Parts: sequence; structure tokens; C-alpha cells
Amino acid sequence: MGNNIQQIFKFAISTADQPPVNPKKSKLPQFDEPKTEKTQEIVSEKTKQPIQEEQKAKSPEREPKSKKSAKVKRSPSSFDLDKQVEQLHSQKTEDEILRIALKHNYSQRAGIAAAYKQKFNISLESELKLSVDVDLINLCTGLFMTRADFWALQINEALTNKKDTHLIYLIFMQQGDERIEVQTRFKELFGNDMDIAVINALGQHDWQKLVKAWLKQNKDESSPEQHAEALHNAVLKSGVDEDAFINILSAKPAKFREVTQLFEEKHKKPLREVIKAEFGGDAEFAFTLAHDVLMSRADAAAFLVYTATKGSGTKDQMLVNTTILFSEFAKDQVQGAYAKFGDMTKDLKGDLAGKYEDAVLTLWGLK
Repeated sequence: MGNNIQQIFKFAISTADQPPVNPKKSKLPQFDEPKTEKTQEIVSEKTKQPIQEEQKAKSPEREPKSKKSAKVKRSPSSFDLDKQVEQLHSQKTEDEILRIALKHNYSQRAGIAAAYKQKFNISLESELKLSVDVDLINLCTGLFMTRADFWALQINEALTNKKDTHLIYLIFMQQGDERIEVQTRFKELFGNDMDIAVINALGQHDWQKLVKAWLKQNKDESSPEQHAEALHNAVLKSGVDEDAFINILSAKPAKFREVTQLFEEKHKKPLREVIKAEFGGDAEFAFTLAHDVLMSRADAAAFLVYTATKGSGTKDQMLVNTTILFSEFAKDQVQGAYAKFGDMTKDLKGDLAGKYEDAVLTLWGLK
């Protein structure tokens, strides 16, 4: 992983002398892409498969972002890149590293890391490994990368080390422009087309077929009524018709909420409960997450945090990845979606401790 990080900082140096992005002037990624019936087809020269990109229209289903979302106060107008770099270099303590990381947004932190490398000819990542506790290394190093770099790195690690669960959510949680950015950085960092690398690494298990179909994004012009009927019929058989679920979920119906409502009217059970009852293991996780992503990414992120903290021990990599990639854009939405699982603050406090706990709670706006 160290070589991969070095590659990332090598690519980042070229942007170090540019002024950091001011979040007051730049538009943060929209957490959930609007769902419209019309999609724009982009044909990949590599895969020759149509890729649907949802139009950027305001969705009537989305709640406006709450004014109280940013509970961690930041002062982008007074951001001094050189000062932050000098402070990190002179005070390489755990407390100072966390203070700077939690004070700034993702683009500022990436700028700090690139400037640090340029000024001192050593990656900030290698410095952090010597300064922070093992529980905080992945969180701190990830916070000082660009979002696209971190995402691409995690996908490559999941492929290299066959971390199936991580690969599933790292693929399913991508949307719109951010997906294009991650594809671009993956190609620049590792020399491969991301979609082809993922598809070639997967076999024929149900969850693997779902991931491959998700990436190919095959079109399906069926109505919500037809989708609901097909799913209803798929679970009436002696064994569930996995292909029907794969075809419909991977088509990403624009009116998926309506599909779930119609299904529940027919089947007398929520679709999510049926999925969890019919599938097991990685397939249960993959099909449930696909359902949640299509409902809203806030639902999906809440499910990931819950999955990371439930049971014995914490799935730290899942929690860290979800926190780094999504906490900055949807604190309130994820907290609201988490209510169906319980108390997010209580669950995190029950699994974490010390500065690790404080950092994660702060990033999610719970402290």
C-alpha cells in the first residue's frame, strides 16, 4: 500500500502551488444524484457498454440540506496553506494532526499533503505513520488525500487483496461526476481501466454477477408496475430467481421507490426484508446495499456504518472508508437514515474509544 500512496502524492505535487479550493465558492458533490427517467448514454471505448449518467436536475424527493449540517466549524477564508504545513512539520503530534485534519475540508487537506511533499521532499503519509496510533493511521492518511485518490486506492486494494465486501460498496456508492473522477484517477495511478479490472476479477456468484451488471448499466424500459410484478414473481418460485433481481437492480430504475411500494402491496412484505430473507452471505450484503443505494445514498451510508459496528468487533476499514468518503457531504441525512437501525452516536461510542472515537464522531457531526 505504501507504493500506492507514493504514487498518489507524486501525482498530487503538480497542484500543490495552486490556491486551495474555497468550499464557499466551489460546489460540493450532491450526495444523491437526482433520479430522472431520461438518461444520457456514454459509450465506453473499452467496454462498448452504455453507461447511464443521471441528469443534474433538482430532485423532488431530496430534502434541502440542513443549515445545521456543519457542526465542525471551519474557517476557509483564513486558510493559510504554508502555516498548516509548517505546523504539521514542527508539531508532529497526534493531537495536532487531528486538529488540522478535523478543522479543514477534504480539498484543503489534500492541498496540505501535496504542499508538504513539495516542501520537505517526504510524503505526509509516511510522517503520519510515525506519529499516530495504529487505530488512527488509516483514518488520518485517508483524510489527507483527495476523495478520488482515496476511492481509487481502496478499490485497487480490494481487488489486490480480494476484499469482496469492500469492493461491493466502493463500486455501488459511486454516482455521477465522482464516478468519472475515480475512473480517471484509477487509470492514472494503476494503468488499468477500473471497470474492466473489476469485471475481469469477478466470477459467477450472484453478488459478482450483480456488480458486473451494475457496472455495465444495461437499459430497462419497464414500468414500475412491471418491475414490481417481476420481483413478486421472482420470489414465488421454490427458489428465488436471482437473475430477475440482478436485472432490475442493475438497471437502476428512476422510480425505484415506486417499485418498492408496489412490490409491498403485492407481496405484503417490504422488498428489503425479502432480499435479506432470500439471500445470504456476500449476496445478502450486495443485494441489500443495492436496494439501499437506489432508495438513497444516505440510506446506504447508514447501512454501512451500522454493518461496520454491529456484532463483535468493529469493521474498521468499512467504517473509515465510509466516514472519509461521505461524512463531509451528508451528516444530517445519514443520521436521519440511521434511525431505523438505532442511535448512531450510541453505536459508535459502543464500538470505538479514545481519539479514534472522538475523530469519527466529530467527522459525522455527532460531537
